[in-house]
Amino acid sequence: MKQITKQSSTLNYQSSWKQRINDLKEFKKKHGHCDVPFRYQPNPTLGHWVANIRHAKKFDTLAEDKFLILDALGFSWIIKQQGINVPWKQRINDLKLFKKEYGHCKVPSVYQPNPSLARWVASVRDQKKRSTLTEDSILMLDALGFVWEGLKRGPSKH
Repeated sequence: MKQITKQSSTLNYQSSWKQRINDLKEFKKKHGHCDVPFRYQPNPTLGHWVANIRHAKKFDTLAEDKFLILDALGFSWIIKQQGINVPWKQRINDLKLFKKEYGHCKVPSVYQPNPSLARWVASVRDQKKRSTLTEDSILMLDALGFVWEGLKRGPSKH
């Protein structure tokens, strides 16, 4: 009986691994990177899985074959790179996708397709008002056409 349970558990783990890899590939296809946030609302399981994978790598418990698969996908092993945290880069990518879809960067305060982007935009606007946003960040956002004044309604195609 134990043998059957162990085989079943192994099959479930392999199936789950394949599912998460497929989820990660879809995320990368959509966002252009593998920096899945921990609280990724469309698929919270994926965000938790990514955190667990990083933890396993950090403590050297990730199997080499799995490491190679993830590395080939462009998996981000380190959350902070070159002094810019991953959520910032992710939000910049999200903002670029928003601009591609709507033709501008006027992200409203309530934006249901990506509430995290709306919260980030509000935070960035607040940081600029408090003069805590770096000049480099301001220049990067200005180059994208970022709108510094908040909006109340949903995005328009104008």
